[in-house]
Amino acid sequence: MSKEHTTITPLQLFFYIVKAELAVGVISLPATVYGFAKHDGWISVILTGLVCILFILIYSLLFKRFENMNILDIFNELFGKWAMKLFAAAYAFYFLFASFIISFGYMATLRRWILLATPQWLVFLILVMYGLYFGKESLRNIASLCQFAFWFTLLLFLFSISGFKHADWNYLLPIQEVKIMDIMKGVNGSLVSFLGFESLLIIFPFVKGENKKKIMAAIYSTLFVTFTFLYITILCTVYFSGNEIQSIVEPTLFLLKSLTLFEILERLDLIFLSVWVIMAIAAAVIYLHLANSATRYLFKDKNNKKYKKNSNRMMFIILFLVGGFLPQAKGIVDSLSKIFSITALLFTIVIPLFLLVYSFLFKKKVQNAREIHE
Repeated sequence: MSKEHTTITPLQLFFYIVKAELAVGVISLPATVYGFAKHDGWISVILTGLVCILFILIYSLLFKRFENMNILDIFNELFGKWAMKLFAAAYAFYFLFASFIISFGYMATLRRWILLATPQWLVFLILVMYGLYFGKESLRNIASLCQFAFWFTLLLFLFSISGFKHADWNYLLPIQEVKIMDIMKGVNGSLVSFLGFESLLIIFPFVKGENKKKIMAAIYSTLFVTFTFLYITILCTVYFSGNEIQSIVEPTLFLLKSLTLFEILERLDLIFLSVWVIMAIAAAVIYLHLANSATRYLFKDKNNKKYKKNSNRMMFIILFLVGGFLPQAKGIVDSLSKIFSITALLFTIVIPLFLLVYSFLFKKKVQNAREIHE
């Protein structure tokens, strides 16, 4: 495959990261942060966005020291082939886990709101079938999918903006009434919804242009996602009373259910869910593609097309067997969410930070490394 098809521009990176970050979390985030920070949850959302930008800047320092390398190439440079293979397998597991969490979460939402009588395995099969098709595609094609899906984000604003006509802004007062620790718990609780920027760890060398332009594209995408989350969090907070927002799991959908568009369209929640599936699928496909990219480091011929297809099929089968038949009991879902939160913390923050500190302590750096290909 030519380099032209395995690289993307900084603008495409913007769409890519927006889609990786903006998936299922927008449906439940207002209730999540309210559970920790009450009506000051919007402060937690802003701080979470800033934390994500801080992580992106940490990534930039790492990639500045190791040019034209992703995190697995850096492992190979610092610790050798076998360490690289170990962490390639670990990152593949993490990305596959993330794809599963997104698909399983959206499948559960669809079955609660629209497809009440449809078997779980069938709904999940329909969702992950797109991963079977797109997961093996080039980064350029995945970015094109993200660019297409991005414009559906505008529907969230279009459908919900009329909610401000019924807002009670007193629900935001008094500002910063809760303890700082509760606001920070809100940051921790909402961080999972912001995940997606860690895709830079794999795709950074495949983005054209100077490092500064790449990092700025990632920062702008995170700022856009932060604004979107902030918008829906504030709207739900001023629309629902404290007791109401605490008693519902998906406040965004309940908000849309109560609104009409131009006094013509009703049940915007069902329309939104039916359209937003494109967003959820794109995010799940991104992580499945990242998992495929990581597993290629386990073998000598990383560009073997037959291997790519077989790897993608194997991941599809794993996703379907687990997600299609795993019970949706609250205890199981909560346990999976906690495990994923810890796993994400390790692979998104701890490991990259360790590599950066290690490279500084032992003065490791690679400049002008040969360009690598997907």
